[in-house]
Amino acid sequence: MEVRIPLQIRMRQEQQQDLALSLIERPFFYMPMMHSEDRAVQERSVETFQRFAEEASTESELIRQSLQANYEYAVRHAEIVARFGRYPHRNAILGRASTEEELEFLKQPGSSF
Repeated sequence: MEVRIPLQIRMRQEQQQDLALSLIERPFFYMPMMHSEDRAVQERSVETFQRFAEEASTESELIRQSLQANYEYAVRHAEIVARFGRYPHRNAILGRASTEEELEFLKQPGSSF
């Protein structure tokens, strides 16, 4: 199955533009993947942010913590998309009807970023 990574990211990856960025800058380059409602893109996002966290072993404590936090956010985003197939907190602004399960989820602390 082809992963539908946003075009700008895919083009810049092919040109290896992301490699010109420092490790702490790369998460900003890949942030659109974390915000995709496509499950396959979410899987790739988690893999990417996990790799950044692992690559940070020789970086400062602050950078290691930041990249670990990015990875944990990627996992949380992916779990929501895996569960609902979308981000329920976007439903109102996009004019989508929410399911009862989504409405209950949105009442939970930390359900929206």
